[in-house]
Amino acid sequence: MKLATLGRLNSLACLELESLRSHLNRVKTSAFIRAALAALFLIAGASCMTDRQVISGPDRGFNISIEQPNEAPENTSIVLKGGPDQFWKSLLPGGPPGRLKETLSLSIVDEQTGAIAEQPILADYNLDGNQLRLTPRFPLSPGEDYAATISATAAPNTSSTRRPSLTLRFSVPARPTPERPEILAVYPSGDVVPSNCLKFYVQFSQPMRQGETFQWIKLIRQNGVEVPEPFRKVELWSHDEKRLTLWLHPGRQKRGVNLNEEIGPILEKDQTYTLAISSEWPSADGAPLGKPFQKRFKANAPQRDKIDLNAWRLHSPAAGARQPLHVDLPSPLDWALLHSKLTIETAKGANVPGAISTANHETAWRFAPQNNWRAGIYRIVVDAGLEDLAGNTPVRPFEKDISITTDAAPDSLHLTFTIGRASQ
Repeated sequence: MKLATLGRLNSLACLELESLRSHLNRVKTSAFIRAALAALFLIAGASCMTDRQVISGPDRGFNISIEQPNEAPENTSIVLKGGPDQFWKSLLPGGPPGRLKETLSLSIVDEQTGAIAEQPILADYNLDGNQLRLTPRFPLSPGEDYAATISATAAPNTSSTRRPSLTLRFSVPARPTPERPEILAVYPSGDVVPSNCLKFYVQFSQPMRQGETFQWIKLIRQNGVEVPEPFRKVELWSHDEKRLTLWLHPGRQKRGVNLNEEIGPILEKDQTYTLAISSEWPSADGAPLGKPFQKRFKANAPQRDKIDLNAWRLHSPAAGARQPLHVDLPSPLDWALLHSKLTIETAKGANVPGAISTANHETAWRFAPQNNWRAGIYRIVVDAGLEDLAGNTPVRPFEKDISITTDAAPDSLHLTFTIGRASQ
């Protein structure tokens, strides 16, 4: 075989793969040449799978492209361009019905025999000037092979010589097996919570399927009986859709509310419970957790007082270093709010950038500055929205008697600390 044929194969990419296979069978070539052709053949086939790959046949005058969105390659479209103007004029509205289907069709390829199915796939057509787009009515099957066929002879009087059909084979990439999600953490992380605890945070390794969350989660008493309707059925997800805020129904956790009195509280003091999450809960990509998750915890005495900032113990670092500021808390606070409702600023009100972490089951707060500490006076700004596990804040308890009028609460409170000689 002449080297020119190799160049032609490279330029045609995966256009007319069927005719090229037939040509290889007819021509006597050496084993080396056949191996080289086979390698190029694989390259041509692979090129058909790239996004919006345009493959053209320069000796036919037509260009055909396979458009496969990266995110959903099964939504493939076939686009035909080029060719003589007479060809496109013959396809204008008013022509014989079915002419578009005869001109461009899409068929599945038999996996075993490689034969192209006689019956084309149902598709919609859009003719826009000298461009014809074929869109399958249903998504194609990942991992399957297909063939797009152009029949220039379907449009009469477009050439003085018969134009043979062009066949382009391509594959729809198989979706990779999605990675199984994992539950990375559940907060509160401790094994004891107040009996009027309001919420849990469940942190996943991947975004999870939404809309059916509460069919996968149960709260079970120590005797094995499921707690009826324990959750407020509102799905609250973080922006990355990896963290679920799971509310225990406030109407049952707050005294004096109808649900609390009619059904009873969700948690009872000195009782043990299990938060159970099904192994079948799928991620957004469809992979299930694969193994069940259980968090056992005990309900302790309820917390009904507001957060006492005077009980916090601050451990100031030294100037000229980046050691964290340590704050020890008398009882666990809300894990997510500890990351968003506490900030550090200088005496002049300038924000101090840094990283926040928690420890000891949310009874320790750490702030590591971005830059070395400078000697001076600082303050922890505590947003009034900071909560403990029962919803109490620094300015009011969760179970506030609304009949008692009080002064307006401040938006934030401050704790002052000193870095430098005064702290030694």
